[in-house]
Amino acid sequence: MGSVRISRALDEARTVFVDTSPFIYLVAQHPAYVDKIRAVFHETNLRDLQILTSVITLTETLAKPLKAQDKALEQAYTALFLTTPNLHTLSLNPPIAVEAACLRAQFNLRLGDALQMAVALTAQCDVFLTNDIGFRRIHTIRVVLVDDLELDLPP
Repeated sequence: MGSVRISRALDEARTVFVDTSPFIYLVAQHPAYVDKIRAVFHETNLRDLQILTSVITLTETLAKPLKAQDKALEQAYTALFLTTPNLHTLSLNPPIAVEAACLRAQFNLRLGDALQMAVALTAQCDVFLTNDIGFRRIHTIRVVLVDDLELDLPP
């Protein structure tokens, strides 16, 4: 896909599924990515787009702080999921499990990745934001890599 401005990456989108890594970049203040993720969330808020993720993301983001007994980091993730405008965390169900099995069979995805994509597809998301290039094999949704995003120029 190559580089793309954030506003362009979200063109014609109504719903954006955000995979685990962008949340980690944001909370960890990753120097290469934090401004991009902030800009994505700002743009989704401006456009009143729905941001979806799954309980898998919650599990993956909380595992490290729980293991390290890092209450501050645990609270930072919890606050992010509770206070981000238009962010909804979706549960798993049997139709999502079946979709994930199909994705695993067709694209040889790991279970967690198949479940994330199944949630996005079942919820009819327009964009799947991740930094995992392996998702590019799936062409039924616009996969946008954080690595490919460019900040929009100020007006």
